[in-house]
Amino acid sequence: MQWSVPAMQICTVNSATGRKKSLYRGFSFWHDYCKDTGMKLAITVWNGRIAPVFDAAERCLVLDTVTDNRREEPIPPDSMEAKADFLAGLGIDALICGAISREYEEAVVAKNIEIVSFIAGNLEQVIQAWNEKRLMETEFSMPGCGCPRRRCRRRGCHAKQNLNL
Repeated sequence: MQWSVPAMQICTVNSATGRKKSLYRGFSFWHDYCKDTGMKLAITVWNGRIAPVFDAAERCLVLDTVTDNRREEPIPPDSMEAKADFLAGLGIDALICGAISREYEEAVVAKNIEIVSFIAGNLEQVIQAWNEKRLMETEFSMPGCGCPRRRCRRRGCHAKQNLNL
């Protein structure tokens, strides 16, 4: 089943950055209408792979999807609010990460940053899958997740199967 809502109804413009964002918080997806203005992604990294736990992650790759500019940034080791403020200060639109606790997730989502969690794999393969709308394939699910889609705490698990990721 494909997502059938017209793109004009699923986007809004962030007044601070001028970028288009999904109206569905917590569901990060990529479609051609928003691709024109791009997104700024933060991807937690550890040894060339997705960091297994966001809460303890020390570094993230910041990727501009239009220019493909990349830079690695240290994540502050402070509180969850400090990490969420850090991502918001970078102008991040979406976060790709491994496991994330509910408290950290809520702090990040409160900053209007979409999250694709419980992702595992090689960093370059994950970026390629994001660009090709294949990130929701089970190949990128964390081992032991038990659910082939992200956010396994019953907050969108089945709805995500209908998104074109």
